[in-house]
Amino acid sequence: MTHTRSSKMNARRTTPVHKRFLWSIIALLLMLGSLAGCASLASRESSLPTPPAPDAATAARYQHGRTMYARKCGRCHELFDPAEYAAREWPGYVKRYGPRAGLKIEDRGAVTEYLQACAAP
Repeated sequence: MTHTRSSKMNARRTTPVHKRFLWSIIALLLMLGSLAGCASLASRESSLPTPPAPDAATAARYQHGRTMYARKCGRCHELFDPAEYAAREWPGYVKRYGPRAGLKIEDRGAVTEYLQACAAP
């Protein structure tokens, strides 16, 4: 079997096209994976309880705490039902694991308030 010079050149020319196609497929898979992760986060957050709030400002703070709990804590582990623990236990957990989860100090307060509002008495 003999190769002509033109067949070798054609093979070289098509290689970048194949690489671009491969990279396009990889990029598409990564985007689909991130969308699936976002959907998973949304479903996890929607499964969390919403505590009753005495006013709109408190309701907004609880919602912020709920969102931060789902986003930050849910990256490392399954989200715990806040009612599985007593309200007095949550501040210690947030203080201990909040920095590791990347929670800012002000977000830790909102997460703690949310968890305590939903916690067992």
